[in-house]
Amino acid sequence: MRITPELVDDLAELSRLHDASRRDPRDPEIQIHYQDLRHRVPRELVNAFDVRRRAGQRAFAPLTGGVCGACFVAQPISRQFGLAEGERLVTCHACGVVFFDPLLTEDNTIPTR
Repeated sequence: MRITPELVDDLAELSRLHDASRRDPRDPEIQIHYQDLRHRVPRELVNAFDVRRRAGQRAFAPLTGGVCGACFVAQPISRQFGLAEGERLVTCHACGVVFFDPLLTEDNTIPTR
């Protein structure tokens, strides 16, 4: 699985819909779209998202200049290359957030919470 621009957009939408579904759990349109998106995003990422959101933590963050966009800890070169090479799931060694390449999205739209 390669993290593509489309997948980054899906992750951003997943985060937004998660928040919207919690604010308005009875809105069927939000719930349907949220569940459809959860089925479209690779299971591995949905699982990581669920674990982190249940813990009240940010699920996804950019890896910019070798630094985690969530906790600002410098990452080992192996993780930086792993993201560049399209490894299945690259996470921060300090906080566990799932990385995405900020160059794949125009405005870093994945929410910070």
